[in-house]
Amino acid sequence: MIPILYEPKTKKFDSNGIGRLSDAVSCTVTEARNGEYELEVQYPITGAYYEEIKLASVILAQPGDGREAQPFSVYKISRPIRGIVTVYAQHISYQMSYIPCTPFKANSVTDALAGLKNNAAEECPYEFWTDKTTGGNFEVTVPSSIRSRLGGVEGSILDVYGGEYEFDMFTVRLWKARGADKGVTLKYGKNITDLKQEEAISNTITGIYPYWTDGQGKLVTLPEKILTSDTAEKFPYPRTIPVDLTSDFEEQPDVDALREAAYAYMNSHDIGVPTVSIDVSFYPIEQAEGESMAQLQAVQLCDTVTVEYEKLGVKATAKVIKTIYNVLKEKYDSIEIGEARTSLADTVAAQKKQLAEVASPGFLDAAIANATGWITGVNGGYVVMHKNAEGQPYEILIMDTPDIETATKVWRWNQNGWGYSSNGYAGPYKLAATIDGALVADFITAGTMLANRISGGTLTLGGNGNGNGVCRVLDANGKTVVTLNNGGCVINGGKLDLDNVAQWFAGVKVSDGDEVTASVVPGGAWAYNVYNEYSAIEPAMVHAGTMSGNTPESGFSPKAMLNCNGSIVSTYAYEHTDSGSPNMVVWTNGLFLRSASSSRRYKEDITEDIPDSMNPDKLYEIPVKVFKYKKGYLHEGDRNEGRDRIGLIVEDVEEIYPDAVNYDENGEPEMWNDQILIPAMLKLIQEQNKRLRKLEEAVTGTVREEKA
Repeated sequence: MIPILYEPKTKKFDSNGIGRLSDAVSCTVTEARNGEYELEVQYPITGAYYEEIKLASVILAQPGDGREAQPFSVYKISRPIRGIVTVYAQHISYQMSYIPCTPFKANSVTDALAGLKNNAAEECPYEFWTDKTTGGNFEVTVPSSIRSRLGGVEGSILDVYGGEYEFDMFTVRLWKARGADKGVTLKYGKNITDLKQEEAISNTITGIYPYWTDGQGKLVTLPEKILTSDTAEKFPYPRTIPVDLTSDFEEQPDVDALREAAYAYMNSHDIGVPTVSIDVSFYPIEQAEGESMAQLQAVQLCDTVTVEYEKLGVKATAKVIKTIYNVLKEKYDSIEIGEARTSLADTVAAQKKQLAEVASPGFLDAAIANATGWITGVNGGYVVMHKNAEGQPYEILIMDTPDIETATKVWRWNQNGWGYSSNGYAGPYKLAATIDGALVADFITAGTMLANRISGGTLTLGGNGNGNGVCRVLDANGKTVVTLNNGGCVINGGKLDLDNVAQWFAGVKVSDGDEVTASVVPGGAWAYNVYNEYSAIEPAMVHAGTMSGNTPESGFSPKAMLNCNGSIVSTYAYEHTDSGSPNMVVWTNGLFLRSASSSRRYKEDITEDIPDSMNPDKLYEIPVKVFKYKKGYLHEGDRNEGRDRIGLIVEDVEEIYPDAVNYDENGEPEMWNDQILIPAMLKLIQEQNKRLRKLEEAVTGTVREEKA
């Protein structure tokens, strides 16, 4: 279908809205099981509705085969690249990230979903539905966004009750099992291969070593020790794991009973059957041929697919867990088939909330209560003790199911340390303490933390629920030297050392009597002068990353200034030039340069054949105009302020010669590019020069003929 553009906040989609985006270069919808649901459109700046595409605009597009078109809200528009912008939009359900709900409790999944709407702090246009009847305690303890309570965080509806979400317009459906088995079978190795699947095949468990123990040293095993699957020889290497079947028996079993239990375990855990993990791309064309590949175009998200491993002689079923649908071509670009996952994609609001919760005293109390409930067994759980061949315990597991193969939340304790995994026994363990003294944790909730040294990449202070952040630096006597808070930075008696070249001392002005070393100008600029080994009077403009200039105290006319609005002004580099001027580059070392790169070293496909789109003759049509700069564009006191100037208007250039236009981050024309216009003008001059020479030669020939 052709995607349709609507105004922001549109809720009814029974018309063509602003218009159909028939000029779109590409349009895809990516949807993952209980995860992301986004649209991406590439659109030319010459398109009929380019000017109408804005942040929060709504785009209606079909997300999959046979699906009803869905609305997506624009949240990002890229800068033009070769005249094309990329528009990013999220499904309209993401707006629930900005609808908070008040705290409430529920005892079932139906009550929990109804509670989200009934306890919404603002108008909630969304409806909630489920075919699940699962009971269980659900609680919202602090004001939270509705989407964060649907999933993506511990204690969410998805975390408590499970299921599969479907977001349809303004309706949220939580299914026991979304999708269906449409009888689609893939023959792996014949018409499809995948590197991830090859890895899953090579890691398949092919056998078990079953045993029973009484915990006092008595051990029952099979005479043959190992039971292997019928397909074991077809795998690259045997992979055998010990399996403790003690919990299957009330008393010591004989060998036959142990063997029977072991075979039952192998059947229920698909020993010898690979885990499905396949990405199917429907291009190039050759790869899309075949009956089973054609069948895949009819599947939808969460449908069940059978994968037949002919070389192994086994079959496995898995779900479609991600699709990328080509809206314009009305077919899938790719689908991902694999094990079902149980996490809803985090939104920006959910991430912010999670960070705020970690720092919130209320969240600390909730975390303590939650931890107490789990540790005391109120919320259930299973404990398994692993023992060696001598019956000695070597590992303790605390899991959310009694089976190590099906458990997802696992506490694991052994002689090397302890750790917690939310992804099963194999990990990764994102919370862990190891025997070498290392502690690993994604988040640590604490009231007060005492540490000699904290090393890391980001330190966040303050925020929602935690007030304004404050950072203080004390000396050995406990005196505050530096304070950093929402009011700014205060240095008490210290100094700010800039690259060991310039030192900003505490105070407004530092002077040796002759020249100002550092000064703050009431107009909002600061400047400093630096003595260096090259010149004590006129130091270099660039010196180890600093700006400097001779700044006599009388009159105070600095050679370089950094204004509070972020602009850098320098009469040293170019008179009356600042960093906001067109075609100006300020390097990190402080050097002012005109933007240019003309060397052959940086160019390829060099030719004198100019395409029609860049024909220099078009420059004749660009009008030259007279104008004055608006107040505030130039820095205060600029001699050109209020004076007539002659020049070009970039919007005029865009209409006639768009290749010579630079755009800002919002896709608006900002300046004309002299690196393109000047060569084009030179080409015109060269062509005119050729014509003049021909005319001169013609005139000269005519004169000679007359004289003859």
